[in-house]
Amino acid sequence: MCDEHKFLKEKELYYKQLKDDVYIDPEYKSRVVKCKVCNNDFHFINNKKEFIQFIQNNINDDNYFAIEMIKLRSTFDYPGADSVHFDSKNNVCNYCKFHNPKSLSKKIKDYFTK
Repeated sequence: MCDEHKFLKEKELYYKQLKDDVYIDPEYKSRVVKCKVCNNDFHFINNKKEFIQFIQNNINDDNYFAIEMIKLRSTFDYPGADSVHFDSKNNVCNYCKFHNPKSLSKKIKDYFTK
């Protein structure tokens, strides 16, 4: 599907871009938590080596790198990231938090029953 040379070039550019984004924060602990709705893992990553290993283990080299990173982006956080895709207070990933059909139907029901 994807030209291997293009995939490797996109991955290399992405790694170069990360040089200042990912850093070690002594207050930030690496861990994996599960979303209580979908039961998928969410990874809190505290250093660049761990982050690159996570990418290597979780992307499909047969697809476009940018698409793989978009899919993967909702499953991790690191110090320096623009936004966090997990609600740690409620143990819910953003996908479930904002796209859960039960919560949507509940919101609709609440709106019409007021």
